[in-house]
Amino acid sequence: MNEHNPIAFAISRLQEQWNRSVVDRAYKLVRWLVEKKDIDIFKGFLKLESTPHGSLEESFIVMLTPFESSDSYGSALLSDWLHIFGTDLEQGKVPDWVDYPDFKIRQAALPANASESDQITLLADMLHSFKRYEGKPAKMVVGLMPYAVTDHIQFAEWILKLYRQLPETVALMLIDDPGAQQYDYLFGKNTPDRISIKAEGLFDTGDIYRNLATSGNPDDPQVMFRTCLFEMGAAAKAGRLSGVQEWGDKALLATQSSGNKLFWASAHIVYAGFLFGFKESERIEKLLNNGLQICESMLDDEQARLSAVGMIAQFHSYKGAYLSILKKYKESIASFRAQADILERYEQTVAAIGAYQNALLVAGKHERDLVKDLADKGFLMAYPLEDELLRTSGFPVIAYYYLQKNVLPEAEKKEIEQRMAWLYTEDWQRNAKKHLAVAPEEYVS
Repeated sequence: MNEHNPIAFAISRLQEQWNRSVVDRAYKLVRWLVEKKDIDIFKGFLKLESTPHGSLEESFIVMLTPFESSDSYGSALLSDWLHIFGTDLEQGKVPDWVDYPDFKIRQAALPANASESDQITLLADMLHSFKRYEGKPAKMVVGLMPYAVTDHIQFAEWILKLYRQLPETVALMLIDDPGAQQYDYLFGKNTPDRISIKAEGLFDTGDIYRNLATSGNPDDPQVMFRTCLFEMGAAAKAGRLSGVQEWGDKALLATQSSGNKLFWASAHIVYAGFLFGFKESERIEKLLNNGLQICESMLDDEQARLSAVGMIAQFHSYKGAYLSILKKYKESIASFRAQADILERYEQTVAAIGAYQNALLVAGKHERDLVKDLADKGFLMAYPLEDELLRTSGFPVIAYYYLQKNVLPEAEKKEIEQRMAWLYTEDWQRNAKKHLAVAPEEYVS
């Protein structure tokens, strides 16, 4: 491994930890304790070891099949495994597996209501066969890492049932959060063939990403800005306002020196964002207004206009959110209105819907006399959009208020309600009200 490559070095530390933990152990179940902040690097380790380029003697196969219930997981795993192998076989990536056709037949013959036990037995048979097909002397480690788990206790119990049927040449592996340790009870003192391995302390994810982001020519404005970004983040985390200001000012100078106005403007919004936690109102307002002026000066440039409009919209959104935190609700709503106006003017209607929605989230709780005007304008702008565009937007809040604040002919009201139900289900009004009730603090505090 190249120690000058921070990710490669982190992976080498995980490999060393694995070797230390499993040496001379007759294990069949392994749990990695990995913090959420480290999970992406850990996935890189698994991805490498699942290829011929991995350095560990064991072979690793990772399955992401979601765990919906213990009654269906075995069948779903079996189906996914055979499908993946079949695809690889068709593409010539793997040699023939003599038992593959037989397991395809057995899997197809498995009843839809097959018992959990029957599914696990067939899956264990398949894993045993696949291990013989693979032909390597070391263990085959099957990582069961569902991208969704409906019931962690049920999943753990299912793991135990499969584990008991596996040969010594196959082991199962799962990931656990060291804070929650949801599978801790599976790894007691009297279970010598079950191993817990800690990833904690092997590498510093923050430093890795920092090193990657700030590598390069230190005089390059992009590298300088990324350095400032990490330093601002560290200072903000430590509650050091002076550090945020120092590195924020450096970020403004670095980006201005690039000659790229959009880059310079983006530094203003990032700097302001880091100051939100300190409530430096005067400095935040100055940064946002200066950034807006930079972007507005770009609107006459046809090539830069689209990017400038997007950035202007972001500045108005930041202003709206921060003014709401300060309880300046009318000014907050005016900023969200300005965001909607610039987006609508340049035909970015779907994005403008979000701005109207945010304005209504504030007005609905604090400036009710403004609700009707906002709902009317937002509705008349958005309602003509095609269904697919409307379905992906925050339109229900606008439509809810529009119907609440206007006395419409019954036929027109019914037509709107039917379309909304088609787009967002029959519960769309109830869901819109829920959204209003749990609106983020920065909009309704």
